[in-house]
Amino acid sequence: MKNNASALHRLIAGLIDFLILVSLYLQPVFWLLSTENLTGLLNRFLVLIFYFFILIPLFYVFIISLLITKFGGTLGKLFTGTKIVTSEGKKLSFKRAFFRNYIGYIVSGIFFWLGFFWIIIDKERRGWHDQIADTYVIIKKSWGLVMGIIVLIVLLGVNFNLCTKSYGQFIAHKQLYYKFFTDILNESQESSSSETVKPEISSLWENDGSLIGVWHECNMVPAAWCGRYFFYSSGKYQFIGNLNSCDTNKKDEAGFWVLSNDHTKLELEVKRESVWEERGSQSKDYLNCREGSFVKKNVFEPPKSVELTVDPKYKIREEVSHYPSILIEGKTYWKVADDPVEFGQENDYPEPSDF
Repeated sequence: MKNNASALHRLIAGLIDFLILVSLYLQPVFWLLSTENLTGLLNRFLVLIFYFFILIPLFYVFIISLLITKFGGTLGKLFTGTKIVTSEGKKLSFKRAFFRNYIGYIVSGIFFWLGFFWIIIDKERRGWHDQIADTYVIIKKSWGLVMGIIVLIVLLGVNFNLCTKSYGQFIAHKQLYYKFFTDILNESQESSSSETVKPEISSLWENDGSLIGVWHECNMVPAAWCGRYFFYSSGKYQFIGNLNSCDTNKKDEAGFWVLSNDHTKLELEVKRESVWEERGSQSKDYLNCREGSFVKKNVFEPPKSVELTVDPKYKIREEVSHYPSILIEGKTYWKVADDPVEFGQENDYPEPSDF
């Protein structure tokens, strides 16, 4: 075949095709990075996953094969004035073009791109993909090399501009991206931790010896007339209601807690309602009603999640200063101890299983 394209022609044509493909990726990246809110970032991120991993891989080779069939080459070939033809000098069929640019490129690139470098040493300037498809790349326009160099320089400038713009957007919104990927990481960690074996529901009311903190709804010394949360290092928690609310049923709950970035998520597993029963004619003041008894009734409900937001500030109490507090469903609880025995008498905090 006469007028075979030189290795330089084919190199410039290949670089043009590569830079066009790069720009097809950089433009959506710039679009992604220009968003200014977390919801928009997530929506655009999902669109780009579809674009990068489904749309481009499926349609790029199809479009390239169509260009070769209709016009005799890729955009890089057309800009450099070269053309892909058969050994008879004719245009390729779509099937043959697809085979050359898909299967043929895989063969040329499988051994460290040796099939592409073969163009340099082959007398007819054919790569492995040309040989297995029986194709040639010939020169059709004498000015093609100069035009190709000009187009290459323009594409380099366009891609450089897209890179600098994308970097500027990244710097401007880096806190948003940090939160976005941190949330993804936290969700991944929480989902993996949720796969671990949890204690049996029946054991949620027991003190397994791993108590790490008691949080109390009264901003005073620990007392039984206030509801409180018990947290265990084993990952479970209990909420024990007011022991002395004789006029109302006492409601307890238990479940699991999962530590996340700046908050703790409570996963409610079971509720327990205890009904007060009087003994004789005892009065219902908060001292004498303790002589009665509670009849426990376990109420199992579908699990639900409750967000526990940690208050970064410290509350001041008259008895002891600098008690940290947390907000659970809008209500403040003060940390009274890592161990309930640390403050007051041990019976100020009976075993949760005794309630």
